[in-house]
Amino acid sequence: EEVVEKMNELGMIVDVSHLSDAGFYDVARLSKKPFIATHSNSRAMKNHSRNLNDDMIKILANSGGVTGINFCSAFLGNYEISSIKDMVRHIKHIRNIGGIDVVALGSDFDGIENKVEISDVSEMGKLAIELEKEGFTTTEIEKIYYKNALRVIKGYIGDKFYVIPTDNSKIFGALLNLTDEQILKIIDGVKISSIENMEPKKILFEKIIPLIQSKLKNMDTSTYQKAIVSMIEYI
Repeated sequence: EEVVEKMNELGMIVDVSHLSDAGFYDVARLSKKPFIATHSNSRAMKNHSRNLNDDMIKILANSGGVTGINFCSAFLGNYEISSIKDMVRHIKHIRNIGGIDVVALGSDFDGIENKVEISDVSEMGKLAIELEKEGFTTTEIEKIYYKNALRVIKGYIGDKFYVIPTDNSKIFGALLNLTDEQILKIIDGVKISSIENMEPKKILFEKIIPLIQSKLKNMDTSTYQKAIVSMIEYI
């Protein structure tokens, strides 16, 4: 009780992903501020002790907190390789139970030993493509990718917090809103191999952005962002 109270006082966000069920409910009862589960999925979709049951998801949502989707196969499904399909399945269930504002991304890249269809952050666009196919709007995808988590952080420390957006965060909406014709215009000016029969947005996220990233790997994040934005403005 004293720890949660002190964390609230200091502006430290309480994370329940490694807590027992009893610990989760203790935090829910004691915390006067939103709390989070940084890397936990839906227990209804995959029965893992560190995933959240539906009651927990509702409580977390009502607190104003978020849960970050964990990419570890043990949290997602019954296969050794973590699939994007399973990620979407968990996201849809959590959204249906707690609303879109409770869903975020946790990944846990530094703690996963199994193979993942999204091998690192440069491939995060793959998930956005599948979410869009499943009917998620650009606004909803932006919330999942960064806006929901940013809302919680700003709730603790206000506008003192500033994040330099990367290609897969704030400008994500702009990328998702590109038309096929605009993407093809980019492709026309860039030499890219092995794109036969690929959808334009798949080419954008799996070929063009990684190519730009490799070309600009020595640039800082702000410069990289400006380069992507310039590309969007050009087309």
